[in-house]
Amino acid sequence: MKLLISYLLVLTCLLTSMTIAAAHGNDNPNEQLKAKVTKMIKQTDVSSLQKQSTEALVEFIVTNEQEIVVTKVTTKSIYLENAIKERLNYKTVSIDGLKRNQPYRLKVTFLKHV
Repeated sequence: MKLLISYLLVLTCLLTSMTIAAAHGNDNPNEQLKAKVTKMIKQTDVSSLQKQSTEALVEFIVTNEQEIVVTKVTTKSIYLENAIKERLNYKTVSIDGLKRNQPYRLKVTFLKHV
C-alpha cells in the first residue's frame, strides 16, 4: 500500500511539473521575431495613458500560415490591450526557422513622451 502511494505521489509530481513547463511558453522569442513584433506595435499612441511608462506582457503564437495570433495581453490598460491586439492579430511574419504553434511571451514597455 505504501509503495502504491509512493508511485502515485511521484507520478503526480511528474505530471504537474510537465504541465507547468508546457504552459509557460517561450519567454525568449528569437531576435528577428522580437524586432518584427516591436516594429508592429511601436507606433501605438500612448499619450492618453495616465502613467509615464506602462508595461504589457504579450502572449502569442505563430500559426502554420505564419500569422501572429495574440492569446493574451496582460496590462493595466484596456486601451493598450486592445491596441496591441489590433496591431498584431493575424499579421504575417516571415522568419525562417521559427517554431510554429508554440506559445511566445514578450514583455514590452511603452514610454509616454512629454
